[in-house]
Amino acid sequence: MKGKKFDQKKISILFYAIIITTSISYLLYKSFIFVLLTPLTYHFLNIAIRNMNEKRLKKKFKNEFKDFLYALSGSFSTGRHLVEALQEVNESLGKMYSKDSQIMTEINTILSQLKLTGYDEIKVLENFKKRKPIEDVVDFVEMYKSCRDTGGDFAGVLSKGANMIAEKITIDREIEAITYQKKIEGRVIGSMPVVLLVFLNIFSPDYILPLYSGISGRIIMTLALVLTIFAFAMIERITNIEI
Repeated sequence: MKGKKFDQKKISILFYAIIITTSISYLLYKSFIFVLLTPLTYHFLNIAIRNMNEKRLKKKFKNEFKDFLYALSGSFSTGRHLVEALQEVNESLGKMYSKDSQIMTEINTILSQLKLTGYDEIKVLENFKKRKPIEDVVDFVEMYKSCRDTGGDFAGVLSKGANMIAEKITIDREIEAITYQKKIEGRVIGSMPVVLLVFLNIFSPDYILPLYSGISGRIIMTLALVLTIFAFAMIERITNIEI
Protein backbone atom coordinates (compact mmCIF):
# COMPACT_ATOMS: atom_id res chain seq x y z
CA MET A 1 0.00 0.00 0.00
CA LYS A 2 2.80 2.44 0.87
CA GLY A 3 4.54 1.73 -2.43
CA LYS A 4 1.27 2.27 -4.30
CA LYS A 5 0.69 5.61 -2.54
CA PHE A 6 4.27 6.62 -3.26
CA ASP A 7 3.84 5.81 -6.98
CA GLN A 8 0.56 7.74 -7.13
CA LYS A 9 2.26 10.72 -5.54
CA LYS A 10 5.10 10.62 -8.07
CA ILE A 11 2.65 10.30 -10.97
CA SER A 12 0.62 13.22 -9.63
CA ILE A 13 3.71 15.45 -9.34
CA LEU A 14 4.82 14.41 -12.84
CA PHE A 15 1.36 15.26 -14.22
CA TYR A 16 1.49 18.77 -12.72
CA ALA A 17 5.07 19.21 -13.96
CA ILE A 18 3.96 18.36 -17.52
CA ILE A 19 1.00 20.77 -17.31
CA ILE A 20 3.16 23.63 -15.96
CA THR A 21 6.01 23.08 -18.42
CA THR A 22 3.65 22.73 -21.41
CA SER A 23 1.68 25.85 -20.44
CA ILE A 24 4.80 27.99 -19.95
CA SER A 25 6.39 26.66 -23.13
CA TYR A 26 3.39 27.47 -25.31
CA LEU A 27 2.42 30.74 -23.60
CA LEU A 28 5.91 32.27 -23.71
CA TYR A 29 7.41 30.72 -26.83
CA LYS A 30 4.52 29.28 -28.88
CA SER A 31 6.45 26.05 -28.93
CA PHE A 32 6.36 22.72 -27.12
CA ILE A 33 10.11 22.09 -27.30
CA PHE A 34 10.58 23.22 -23.71
CA VAL A 35 8.46 20.29 -22.54
CA LEU A 36 11.85 18.56 -22.53
CA LEU A 37 12.49 20.53 -19.33
CA THR A 38 9.71 18.60 -17.56
CA PRO A 39 12.22 16.57 -15.45
CA LEU A 40 13.66 19.85 -14.11
CA THR A 41 10.17 21.13 -13.27
CA TYR A 42 9.39 17.79 -11.62
CA HIS A 43 12.54 18.09 -9.50
CA PHE A 44 11.68 21.57 -8.22
CA LEU A 45 8.04 20.64 -7.60
CA ASN A 46 9.16 17.60 -5.64
CA ILE A 47 11.46 19.76 -3.48
CA ALA A 48 8.72 22.36 -2.88
CA ILE A 49 6.16 19.71 -1.87
CA ARG A 50 8.69 17.95 0.37
CA ASN A 51 9.53 21.23 2.12
CA MET A 52 5.84 21.98 2.64
CA ASN A 53 5.26 18.52 4.12
CA GLU A 54 8.29 18.82 6.40
CA LYS A 55 7.09 22.20 7.64
CA ARG A 56 3.61 20.81 8.30
CA LEU A 57 4.99 17.79 10.16
CA LYS A 58 7.31 20.03 12.19
CA LYS A 59 4.38 22.19 13.33
CA LYS A 60 2.35 19.09 14.15
CA PHE A 61 5.21 17.62 16.17
CA LYS A 62 5.63 20.84 18.16
CA ASN A 63 2.01 20.60 19.26
CA GLU A 64 2.43 16.93 20.16
CA PHE A 65 5.69 17.65 22.00
CA LYS A 66 3.96 20.32 24.08
CA ASP A 67 1.44 17.72 25.32
CA PHE A 68 4.34 15.33 25.92
CA LEU A 69 6.09 17.86 28.18
CA TYR A 70 2.91 18.57 30.15
CA ALA A 71 2.31 14.84 30.69
CA LEU A 72 5.97 14.16 31.56
CA SER A 73 5.98 17.06 34.01
CA GLY A 74 2.95 15.59 35.79
CA SER A 75 4.63 12.18 36.02
CA PHE A 76 7.89 13.60 37.40
CA SER A 77 5.99 15.67 39.98
CA THR A 78 4.68 12.40 41.50
CA GLY A 79 8.23 11.10 41.98
CA ARG A 80 8.59 8.91 38.88
CA HIS A 81 12.00 8.40 37.29
CA LEU A 82 12.46 8.74 33.53
CA VAL A 83 11.49 5.20 32.45
CA GLU A 84 8.41 5.08 34.68
CA ALA A 85 7.41 8.58 33.60
CA LEU A 86 7.76 7.70 29.93
CA GLN A 87 5.71 4.53 30.36
CA GLU A 88 3.00 6.55 32.08
CA VAL A 89 3.11 9.23 29.39
CA ASN A 90 2.97 6.51 26.72
CA GLU A 91 -0.31 5.28 28.18
CA SER A 92 -1.85 8.74 28.63
CA LEU A 93 -0.85 10.13 25.23
CA GLY A 94 -1.85 6.84 23.60
CA LYS A 95 -5.44 7.89 24.26
CA MET A 96 -4.88 11.19 22.42
CA TYR A 97 -2.67 10.20 19.50
CA SER A 98 -2.48 7.23 17.15
CA LYS A 99 0.38 4.74 17.36
CA ASP A 100 1.94 6.01 14.14
CA SER A 101 1.94 9.67 15.25
CA GLN A 102 5.36 11.30 15.57
CA ILE A 103 5.35 11.66 19.36
CA MET A 104 4.14 8.10 20.02
CA THR A 105 6.77 6.74 17.64
CA GLU A 106 9.46 8.72 19.46
CA ILE A 107 8.30 7.64 22.93
CA ASN A 108 8.31 3.97 21.93
CA THR A 109 11.73 4.38 20.30
CA ILE A 110 13.14 6.00 23.46
CA LEU A 111 11.73 3.24 25.68
CA SER A 112 13.15 0.53 23.39
CA GLN A 113 16.57 2.18 23.27
CA LEU A 114 16.65 2.59 27.05
CA LYS A 115 16.33 -1.18 27.40
CA LEU A 116 18.91 -1.87 24.70
CA THR A 117 21.49 0.55 26.15
CA GLY A 118 21.07 -0.61 29.72
CA TYR A 119 19.03 2.49 30.57
CA ASP A 120 21.70 4.97 29.49
CA GLU A 121 19.34 7.95 29.63
CA ILE A 122 21.72 10.60 28.31
CA LYS A 123 22.78 8.54 25.30
CA VAL A 124 19.16 7.77 24.39
CA LEU A 125 18.06 11.40 24.77
CA GLU A 126 21.01 12.51 22.64
CA ASN A 127 19.77 10.13 19.94
CA PHE A 128 16.31 11.67 20.29
CA LYS A 129 17.87 15.12 19.79
CA LYS A 130 19.62 13.90 16.62
CA ARG A 131 16.39 12.50 15.18
CA LYS A 132 14.45 15.67 15.99
CA PRO A 133 16.99 18.52 15.89
CA ILE A 134 14.47 21.27 16.61
CA GLU A 135 15.00 23.93 19.26
CA ASP A 136 12.36 22.65 21.71
CA VAL A 137 13.75 19.10 21.75
CA VAL A 138 17.35 20.34 22.10
CA ASP A 139 16.30 22.52 25.06
CA PHE A 140 14.45 19.60 26.66
CA VAL A 141 17.48 17.30 26.47
CA GLU A 142 19.85 19.97 27.78
CA MET A 143 17.45 20.82 30.64
CA TYR A 144 17.22 17.16 31.63
CA LYS A 145 21.00 16.77 31.66
CA SER A 146 21.41 19.95 33.69
CA CYS A 147 18.70 19.09 36.23
CA ARG A 148 20.00 15.55 36.66
CA ASP A 149 23.51 16.81 37.34
CA THR A 150 22.45 19.62 39.68
CA GLY A 151 19.34 18.09 41.23
CA GLY A 152 17.07 20.84 39.90
CA ASP A 153 13.26 20.86 39.77
CA PHE A 154 12.84 19.07 36.46
CA ALA A 155 9.03 18.87 36.76
CA GLY A 156 8.81 22.65 37.16
CA VAL A 157 11.23 23.23 34.28
CA LEU A 158 9.19 20.93 32.01
CA SER A 159 5.97 22.75 32.89
CA LYS A 160 7.55 26.10 32.03
CA GLY A 161 8.95 24.63 28.82
CA ALA A 162 5.51 23.37 27.79
CA ASN A 163 3.99 26.79 28.52
CA MET A 164 6.67 28.47 26.38
CA ILE A 165 5.98 26.10 23.45
CA ALA A 166 2.24 26.77 23.79
CA GLU A 167 2.89 30.52 23.64
CA LYS A 168 5.15 30.10 20.60
CA ILE A 169 2.46 28.05 18.83
CA THR A 170 -0.14 30.74 19.58
CA ILE A 171 2.15 33.51 18.30
CA ASP A 172 2.99 31.44 15.21
CA ARG A 173 -0.72 31.04 14.40
CA GLU A 174 -1.30 34.79 14.86
CA ILE A 175 1.60 35.55 12.50
CA GLU A 176 0.20 33.09 9.94
CA ALA A 177 -3.20 34.81 10.11
CA ILE A 178 -1.59 38.22 9.60
CA THR A 179 0.66 37.16 6.72
CA TYR A 180 -1.91 34.95 4.96
CA GLN A 181 -3.74 37.88 3.37
CA LYS A 182 -0.47 39.49 2.27
CA LYS A 183 0.70 36.18 0.83
CA ILE A 184 -2.50 35.85 -1.23
CA GLU A 185 -2.23 39.47 -2.39
CA GLY A 186 1.39 38.89 -3.42
CA ARG A 187 0.48 35.77 -5.39
CA VAL A 188 -2.33 37.60 -7.19
CA ILE A 189 -0.04 40.51 -8.09
CA GLY A 190 2.71 38.10 -9.16
CA SER A 191 0.33 36.21 -11.46
CA MET A 192 -1.00 39.35 -13.17
CA PRO A 193 1.66 39.34 -15.95
CA VAL A 194 0.67 35.77 -16.81
CA VAL A 195 -3.04 36.65 -16.84
CA LEU A 196 -2.33 39.71 -18.97
CA LEU A 197 -0.33 37.63 -21.44
CA VAL A 198 -3.17 35.11 -21.74
CA PHE A 199 -5.71 37.87 -22.43
CA LEU A 200 -3.46 39.50 -25.04
CA ASN A 201 -3.00 36.15 -26.78
CA ILE A 202 -6.76 35.68 -26.92
CA PHE A 203 -8.01 39.18 -27.76
CA SER A 204 -5.04 40.91 -29.40
CA PRO A 205 -2.52 38.37 -30.74
CA ASP A 206 -1.14 40.78 -33.36
CA TYR A 207 -0.16 43.26 -30.66
CA ILE A 208 2.31 40.89 -29.00
CA LEU A 209 3.40 39.05 -32.15
CA PRO A 210 6.89 40.67 -32.06
CA LEU A 211 7.54 38.95 -28.71
CA TYR A 212 7.21 35.57 -30.41
CA SER A 213 9.53 36.31 -33.32
CA GLY A 214 13.22 37.07 -33.35
CA ILE A 215 15.92 36.73 -30.73
CA SER A 216 14.97 39.96 -28.92
CA GLY A 217 11.41 38.72 -28.34
CA ARG A 218 12.68 35.41 -26.96
CA ILE A 219 15.07 37.24 -24.63
CA ILE A 220 12.28 39.50 -23.33
CA MET A 221 10.00 36.52 -22.69
CA THR A 222 12.77 34.61 -20.91
CA LEU A 223 13.59 37.65 -18.79
CA ALA A 224 9.90 38.06 -17.91
CA LEU A 225 9.75 34.40 -16.84
CA VAL A 226 12.85 34.74 -14.66
CA LEU A 227 11.56 37.92 -13.00
CA THR A 228 8.14 36.35 -12.35
CA ILE A 229 9.70 33.29 -10.71
CA PHE A 230 11.99 35.56 -8.67
CA ALA A 231 9.00 37.67 -7.57
CA PHE A 232 7.07 34.59 -6.40
CA ALA A 233 10.14 33.29 -4.54
CA MET A 234 10.61 36.63 -2.76
CA ILE A 235 6.93 36.82 -1.81
CA GLU A 236 7.08 33.34 -0.26
CA ARG A 237 10.32 34.13 1.55
CA ILE A 238 9.10 37.46 2.97
CA THR A 239 5.81 36.01 4.21
CA ASN A 240 7.39 32.82 5.57
CA ILE A 241 8.00 33.79 9.20
CA GLU A 242 8.94 31.19 11.81
CA ILE A 243 9.57 31.61 15.53
